[in-house]
Amino acid sequence: MTVTVVASLTVIERTGIHGPFNVGKLRTSFGNFGVRDTFLEELAPGEYKGSFTIAKIWPRQYATDQVVVTEVCVSVADHVIFDAESDDDGQIEHQPDPADDKPLDQPPAEKLPEPKPTDAKSQENAPDAASIAAPLATDLDDFFGNEIASLIRDRQPLKLDPTVDRLTLRKQGTRLRTELEYEFLPADQSWYPSGHPALDAKGTIKF
Repeated sequence: MTVTVVASLTVIERTGIHGPFNVGKLRTSFGNFGVRDTFLEELAPGEYKGSFTIAKIWPRQYATDQVVVTEVCVSVADHVIFDAESDDDGQIEHQPDPADDKPLDQPPAEKLPEPKPTDAKSQENAPDAASIAAPLATDLDDFFGNEIASLIRDRQPLKLDPTVDRLTLRKQGTRLRTELEYEFLPADQSWYPSGHPALDAKGTIKF
């Protein structure tokens, strides 16, 4: 059984042994709940208002600063974002990285090869297809898979595979945002290359 509610999701970035990660707090008319679903990895820190389909509610415990915290969490099966505001000032206490959660019904995640070093020299303009394709051709295929790599080389919109393990999705999203000059549009849960008309047409939030 699922229930769909209109609510507000706060996403805050934390840092753990695997690097930066996102945690969420879903504020509904009947209570506030922790969110640890993988889709958080594609969102930038901020406040997101939308429709959220809750599939499961459960309690979890974790230790922080020598204190055991009990939190009621929800599993979000689907969501539609109506509006977003960047850099929310809300505070969420220190939490363990969700990538370290070990569900009983999932096999251990495979390690993703680290990306090859790239030129850190900044560029004033968004890279064109040729500049992306030449030095990164093989690396993109290994890192994203052939289908997504082809879209990146052609500077086309894309969706990441949400079924990959959490650390893989996190690294892919970070690389799209910081190195390949893509922006995530929460409204349709897609990545667009910088300068794409859809970003302005749909009112994306610049994080």
